[in-house]
Amino acid sequence: LRDIARFLGRFSDIDARYRTSTDTTLAPCIKAVTDEVARWEKVPDRREPFTIEMWKYLALLAPDSQPDGIVDAITDWSGCGLYGGFRNTEWAQDDCHADIDNPQLDIHGEAKAFRLDDILWQTSTKVCLSSAAVLADDSAVGRATLAFKAQKNGQNGATRLFTRNDSLPDMCFISLLLRIVRRFLRLVGEDHTKPLCLCRDPSGKIRHITSTDISFVFRRAASFVCKLDPVKDAKSLSLWSSHSLRVGACVLLHAMGFTDVQIMWLLRWMSNAFMTYLRNVAVLSHRQNLAFSEAEAMPHVI
Repeated sequence: LRDIARFLGRFSDIDARYRTSTDTTLAPCIKAVTDEVARWEKVPDRREPFTIEMWKYLALLAPDSQPDGIVDAITDWSGCGLYGGFRNTEWAQDDCHADIDNPQLDIHGEAKAFRLDDILWQTSTKVCLSSAAVLADDSAVGRATLAFKAQKNGQNGATRLFTRNDSLPDMCFISLLLRIVRRFLRLVGEDHTKPLCLCRDPSGKIRHITSTDISFVFRRAASFVCKLDPVKDAKSLSLWSSHSLRVGACVLLHAMGFTDVQIMWLLRWMSNAFMTYLRNVAVLSHRQNLAFSEAEAMPHVI
């Protein structure tokens, strides 16, 4: 807004941010924007990251929870989301769209969340696999490409490749995505129009995973992992929500030494705005300690 005003000011004596030359306040349409930016800049609380430790806690709960229930489903999705940095609308629905016949719609008028058609299955040698082949023998799957058909950053149709993680099979993206697809097929069958983010609520009704579901489950995990009391520490726990998954994905890659460009590419950022998500985590200090240890061992060059 400032730069546009400066540019337009080259051709007029009137400051383009004001309706008239005598106005002392910004035009309403511009002030609304600056007020909103100021409001966000003053918000002291940032969402806390969802972590691998929290995912492991949920993975222990899942076998004892309701089959295809909320905890079971969110465990699988949150594991995948740590790899992909999923936004809420990509793997869940707003609370008012819990009904499976009333999904949020994207710019194409289709369900605004991953669907069966958004997944391309391949072997490790890049041979494409049909859904039937995958379900018959999922051990053949070595790669999965996920399409992000409608993105907040405008890069609609972008894809990301995920490969099988043999060193961490319980938290392998491929394995978790296969569980998600199998759950979907159990609940509604081979429907290519509905979002994959389905679960059974405590009453047994099939519905979408919602933002409230995610916040509840994430805060339960945070309470256990961070030793926070659900009542006394309610304000601190409120900092975990569905957005914590994207924050956690960013913090994880940064802590493990990924470059800015790699983080932007893997998590689909168009700028370095992800830096606002970074946190003080112990692994960064450990890496710094190693750097000092290695530097101390080097010959002293004058």
